[in-house]
Amino acid sequence: MSPSIAASERRILVTDFSLARGVEKLFTGEETADWLAESLGLWKNVEIISRDQFVKEMAVRDLAAPLDKNQVLLIARALEAEVYVTGQINRVKIWSKGEKARVEVQVEMVDVLAEAPTNGAVVEAELSTAAGTGLPAPMSALRFAVQQAVNEMRSRNLPSGKVLTVDSFGGVIIDLGSRSGVKKGMRFVVTRREFDPAEQRHVTTRN
Repeated sequence: MSPSIAASERRILVTDFSLARGVEKLFTGEETADWLAESLGLWKNVEIISRDQFVKEMAVRDLAAPLDKNQVLLIARALEAEVYVTGQINRVKIWSKGEKARVEVQVEMVDVLAEAPTNGAVVEAELSTAAGTGLPAPMSALRFAVQQAVNEMRSRNLPSGKVLTVDSFGGVIIDLGSRSGVKKGMRFVVTRREFDPAEQRHVTTRN
């Protein structure tokens, strides 16, 4: 079982989507990331870091999209994110004079402390202008694919909670049980969030 983070609220950084080679430039990574952030924001106990903060940190470091993994980690740590989410538009097919479209997206959630993926999804969606979304077929399909990817991730999202007490034997009691999806044999990663006087900011450390 993959580890989970025992925390009362998870700060999530959403980065711009990248475009796979051959994907038409009619899509922008920024708009797709906004849809992703909107869907993730419906999860419980999460805080989505604003795009303004993300852009500001990029400007301070003179960085431009697309960012590599090390650059994303640098920004995520500066913004005190616990996880960051990246995405890519893998494939796009448009036909019937633009009235129908099929889009495949890939989304990955990465734990900042462990520097390892903890969740993700690959989704393909097909829609037409008759879908009633008010968007062109390619954009409708893209938005729907992003929403479905987030739904898939939520179905696999491991529970997170708060440490209540630590007993004399080093055992930890958290505010989660079977109703939260906790099962026998699950392993949790416990982190502590404290203000670091030297860095003049809050930092998350693994206990």
